Amino acid sequence: MPESGDGRGLLRYGLVGKRKYSKSYALKAQADGRRSELMAAVRKDEQFDTETGLPVSEMRAMKLSVTWYQHSRTFADSKWDALPAKSRRNVDDALATITPALVKEGAGMPEQRLLRRALYGWAYNKSRRDQQPPEDCAKALEGMEKHSLPVAELADTEVLRKALDALARKLDGKPAAGRTAKRKRACLSDALGLAVEKKLLPNGINPLKTIRWAATPARSANSSLEYGTRASAVSIWRRSSGACTTPPPARPRPST
Repeated sequence: MPESGDGRGLLRYGLVGKRKYSKSYALKAQADGRRSELMAAVRKDEQFDTETGLPVSEMRAMKLSVTWYQHSRTFADSKWDALPAKSRRNVDDALATITPALVKEGAGMPEQRLLRRALYGWAYNKSRRDQQPPEDCAKALEGMEKHSLPVAELADTEVLRKALDALARKLDGKPAAGRTAKRKRACLSDALGLAVEKKLLPNGINPLKTIRWAATPARSANSSLEYGTRASAVSIWRRSSGACTTPPPARPRPST
């Protein structure tokens, strides 16, 4: 193991085959310690990952420590280029609804509306990655990065139900529309499917396939009135517009 003139250490090693691996350390003692860890893995007859040169047990531990927040951003990015703008917003909205529920117990998190805005508008918006979010959103996302649960914990039914309960409710605590809940559940399932593919779950199974759950939103007492108001507004718009027969599309926004 070579040592640089300023006291730093460079660890080099090879596995079966021609590929070699190396890593620099600030101190020679750190490189010595790492060498001892690798030799211990060899003595235990552990397998090594040929891509990274790390013991398979370390790779497994690293994958199981990936947080839901980290994974959800990877998932959102993987969908970004292939989806039209409206579908991107639907994915971002679903993730911004689910993610605040998957934090450590007792974590001091920002107010839900602010957190939703930070996630929807910044964390999952790939087009804004080179921009600096407002200070309140930046702090909210720092808290999320610090307190987000590992993806592996979603294998626990109780943790998974927190995500499901969150996507079935609006910010005010009232039940979300059944169609909205189903759409967000589908997004959660896709994200967990990617987690299975990346081996981020301990049993390698999408946990949504092992749980019985159905969104049962209560019917609003004012639903008929709300529909009638909307119908009246459309009717008025048509009469006043003359030539057109279709109202302009509503401006998309994250669900509440």
